Amino acid sequence: MNALELLSAHLGIIMGIILVLYFLFKFIRILIPKAGGYLLKENGKFNQESMVKFNPGKNNYRAYDLNKNFADRQTGEIFVDSDGKAWVQVQKESRGGTDITYEKIGYIDLHGNVYDKNHYHVGYVGSVPGQPDMNGRRKWYELFLRCHAYVFKCARQEQLIASAAGEGAPESMPEMPQDQCIGKCIETGRFRSRKPNNYTVLGRAATFLLLYQHQQKQKPKEEEFSVYRYCWHDTALISAVLFSMLYAVFYLFNVELISMPFLGEWWVAFLPAVLYPVVWAVVRQVKIEMSLSGKPVEQYLMLFNRNTGLSGMNNLILLFAAAACIISFTIYGRDFVPVLVVILAGVFINRMYSKSAAWVVYERFLVPDPDYMPEEEDTEEMIHRNYRWDLDSDNAGLSGSLDLYFTEEEIQDLRDRNPFRTDASQGFDHNIGLLFREKVDERHLRRVNHYIIEQAYEAGLNGLDTMQFILDFVQEPNIKYHTDEESTETGGIPEYARFPVETLYDKRGDCDCKAVLAAALFRNAGYKVAFVTSNSHAAIAVACPKEWFSYYNTKNLFEADKQALIDRNGLYYYYCETTSNSFRIGDYGETISPEEFRNFIFLK
Repeated sequence: MNALELLSAHLGIIMGIILVLYFLFKFIRILIPKAGGYLLKENGKFNQESMVKFNPGKNNYRAYDLNKNFADRQTGEIFVDSDGKAWVQVQKESRGGTDITYEKIGYIDLHGNVYDKNHYHVGYVGSVPGQPDMNGRRKWYELFLRCHAYVFKCARQEQLIASAAGEGAPESMPEMPQDQCIGKCIETGRFRSRKPNNYTVLGRAATFLLLYQHQQKQKPKEEEFSVYRYCWHDTALISAVLFSMLYAVFYLFNVELISMPFLGEWWVAFLPAVLYPVVWAVVRQVKIEMSLSGKPVEQYLMLFNRNTGLSGMNNLILLFAAAACIISFTIYGRDFVPVLVVILAGVFINRMYSKSAAWVVYERFLVPDPDYMPEEEDTEEMIHRNYRWDLDSDNAGLSGSLDLYFTEEEIQDLRDRNPFRTDASQGFDHNIGLLFREKVDERHLRRVNHYIIEQAYEAGLNGLDTMQFILDFVQEPNIKYHTDEESTETGGIPEYARFPVETLYDKRGDCDCKAVLAAALFRNAGYKVAFVTSNSHAAIAVACPKEWFSYYNTKNLFEADKQALIDRNGLYYYYCETTSNSFRIGDYGETISPEEFRNFIFLK
């Protein structure tokens, strides 16, 4: 038998053993009682986000968030309380320490209906819309070993349901749009229908997916806060790559790293791999020093460790590295065994701790600036203004109250410098451009935004609701709508647009004044914004990812990419009405048509 035939025979045996072990591992996993939760993505595919398992030692069902690091994945548990309902209880970590508290976020009843902690009907588990059923369905080509069910979110979440005993909805309920499928669950380890008055793992997993995992998508991606400066796992893969490069250099120059022939060739082949922990320790220490010096090394490591973002790629690397290691050791000598062993270790650790979901940047979530210090002012001789407004959202209730102080001199200076007063003959569009380019003190805008962002952060608002809180500040009744004719401070000048601070001081203005203020606030907060006008109206448009609009609970407002006012350089800008109250981002109302707006001023 020649070398090629020998290689083919060995390779066939190795691949056969690997395949048998792989399918045996898959079969054993099917026998374990558990259920996975899969969220429906924008591309129409399901991605696993959570897992619910039964813990025999604790006699309870534990829930896991698969987007977290391996050691922190256990998030809560699902237990049957004294009221007979299966409640989801999740861990909450205090911001100031490590004390763990628990919070009930909702439950499922025996019919398969899911409710939040306030007993609102939020969804259900079932095979088809409108028919709750937590037993699930089996598929013949899986040998009936697994149960499948979809998770649906109610189209109108604010309605109160009847009692949890299963009385159903009122007969007078108006017709609603079809419920939305947000994911699915797959259960293994159950080979018969559920017993009466028992909750399936499938139902528990669906409850966790709907109440916790789907709502987590509203919240900021706080990955920059989840990395641990002194941890080891985020440097495992890059250390393996660095070790491989160093080993290649030594190999090319015939440098013998370690020579201990008395151990025998079996052990000597693996011996250079013991230097990998040394390289790993050095890389980790470099990471710590760079982090302490203020460099964002954790973010770069996160990008490196996520690589393609697909766990299947790591599985392929492990498979082929293991096969190459066996071939190298048994046939072609043992020169590259240390490199392959180190690559196996680095990729395996990376697979355990790094997220498996594709890398997608959804939002730039605003956090309070810890270094922000408002300027000290002697408010005794200053003019006081108070602002009160409420957040328009189904996700959270939040009210704002803020005090600002002005001097007569600064307001008069702004009025004297306003281009609509100094040279009204230049036209509206020209003077609006000058208004945005004029250098003015933005301390009032910074104070408003710092307060809004701080309140939004404390309340755990998602990106869209944070933007909505800024927009609500400008709307009625906080900043009242007044035409130029009704406002004496404009000097009787028609089509007079105020500086943002002028509008803050006057606490009123027409559509262009309020739109200028809103545009200035969004720009000061770091958003991309455009001032938009039609023949008779002015407003703004703010850029944000279309995925954010899936977080509306009671309003599935639109197909976000089609409803955008304008698509510019791949960014969707959404209309923001600044005059009346209760207008949300993207709402046009009944009297406004997006085709009316032809003029755009994009602010940098």
